[in-house]
Amino acid sequence: MEVLISSDKERDQNEIASATMHKIVFPKLRELILGRLPSFTVICKTINAIKLPQLNQLILYKKPKLNSFCNASESNYNTIQPLFNKVELIAIEKLLILSMHNVIEIWPGKHLQKLRDMIIFRKGCSDIILPSLTQLMLLYLPKLTHVWKDNLPIIQGFQNPTSLIISGCGSLRNIFSPSQARLLVKLQEIKVTECGVLEAIIGEEPKVDDKVIANIIMFPQLSSLKLYHLPNLRSICPPAYAVEGSFLKKIEVINCPNMKALPSAF
Repeated sequence: MEVLISSDKERDQNEIASATMHKIVFPKLRELILGRLPSFTVICKTINAIKLPQLNQLILYKKPKLNSFCNASESNYNTIQPLFNKVELIAIEKLLILSMHNVIEIWPGKHLQKLRDMIIFRKGCSDIILPSLTQLMLLYLPKLTHVWKDNLPIIQGFQNPTSLIISGCGSLRNIFSPSQARLLVKLQEIKVTECGVLEAIIGEEPKVDDKVIANIIMFPQLSSLKLYHLPNLRSICPPAYAVEGSFLKKIEVINCPNMKALPSAF
């Protein structure tokens, strides 16, 4: 199987050209799962865009040739495009993308107001704003070097996560900068495992000329901190900063041989 929605080869070429100017709509579709399709290349081959106004859950996995939902032109069929560049997902709440090796970019900058759960096994995400995201999992991304880059207008969309789980990200040296960590006031759970070069949960603050930055980082709702199998982890944060978490109830540190001490507030 290569294509989900395609043109009829016997149709007149003018009719096909006209079809590429319109959207196809599935007004009541709420769940879409596409997996284990090694030859699959595109959802809509000759349709200009697809609209899924009620789609709540989308699961895509093991489609190594898929890089875009829609491709209206045969001439640019093999060009790299964002996965959802011609797709409207205004109601999406749950998204899973797994083993999609041909995907370079997910969105060309979109607001996903209702997205709550997102799991991605791949090369990370483009700059998107997710005001409803509550759980973020990053699993087995060996080339990932940043969870968030130091770009505050973009990180503003990540103020609501309550759970952060990171595992198998072998190029990640730290997870937040201090400024980014201060925005995540709703975090209740942090779990980091098997990140071989990780040195600190909170890294050094990028230098800002003549700007005084407070040295206290608050996680007011954090209740669980789990750190497993992190051979290079030395600290939670740089020595110049203090981390406070008044609701912390569970701390597990397992096989972190270079970890000297936890913040005194913990």
